[in-house]
Amino acid sequence: MKTSLQESLESGITFAAIGLVAALAVPPLLTSIAATMGLAAGGLVGAATIAGVLGTAMVFGGFGILYPRMKSLFGFGSGGQSPR
Repeated sequence: MKTSLQESLESGITFAAIGLVAALAVPPLLTSIAATMGLAAGGLVGAATIAGVLGTAMVFGGFGILYPRMKSLFGFGSGGQSPR
């Protein structure tokens, strides 16, 4: 069985990777959607800055570290039901 620290770190790394991908993928997607709709997308072109990407990855990673604690606290997502 995994220790709670291992589970938290693995979850944090997973969520940080998701945040990194989202931070890199969303601004170009928004720009292309805005261009397709004929909207001015000048502010969205340079939206993926280093600080923004790292900040998003850190926020997602922080949530990922807390996720196993919240899951066990609220009792959801465990895959099993408690005995009655």
